Amino acid sequence: MTNPDDIRNKAAAGRANANSQDGKRAKTIQILGGLFVLTLVVGLIGAGVYAKSQSQKLSVTPEAVTEYDSSAQLPKGVTAQNGYGVPVGKQDPTAPKAELYEDFQCPACGFLEEANGKNIIDTAVKGDINLTLHPMIFLDRNFPESQLASLRATMAFGCAVDAGKTAEYHSGVFAMQPSKEGDGFTDQQLLDLGKKVGIEGDSYTTFETCVTSAKYKGWANNSQLSAQDRGVQGTPSMFLNDKLIDTAIVADPAGFAGVVAEARK
Repeated sequence: MTNPDDIRNKAAAGRANANSQDGKRAKTIQILGGLFVLTLVVGLIGAGVYAKSQSQKLSVTPEAVTEYDSSAQLPKGVTAQNGYGVPVGKQDPTAPKAELYEDFQCPACGFLEEANGKNIIDTAVKGDINLTLHPMIFLDRNFPESQLASLRATMAFGCAVDAGKTAEYHSGVFAMQPSKEGDGFTDQQLLDLGKKVGIEGDSYTTFETCVTSAKYKGWANNSQLSAQDRGVQGTPSMFLNDKLIDTAIVADPAGFAGVVAEARK
């Protein structure tokens, strides 16, 4: 016969574990929210931060790009009509439209990728959402010492898209974010990542040439301009059927599933 005390003890332990998990989840969401606010503020005061950085550590100054480059080469699947974003998954026209704006140097974007990135991609692959990734490069202006790390990572990402490694390279760049924002990535890191995600043989040779030639510089600038024209104020930002979704919800698998289910009704 089962001892009633054992049942009560197990129930209490279960409640304690559930409370612990809820606490961890709440803490995760709070951290992401704080990171998002930081990235938002940095983006809004970028000019001031940029001026201060120049006086302390002169590196590479981003070009002031104010017009779209109509002659820019575009990665596979990218069009001006989709805001120069990279489509992911089945792209079922009947599915809700999801658009994710990120900067590869953005810590909050890295946290989002760690918390729910794979699930977001999987949701697109299943056809439950029409996902488009919109890389931004505004943090290069805030951190000139990074030597245009956002631009270089975005160009390399475009090369990986051509190689059929969109999701793998996207997550890989965020996984190798430096601990200090602004330290950026080296060209060699971006090239080595291509091998790590499975770009091989002739495909790697093409990828390497694509990266080292800055083939997608025009596209990266166009993607940034498109985000600005849409009024994106910070990263990460996700729009679901043109409605901005709270980042804490996007980072939470259950919360994200809920807003997707609602959008599919």
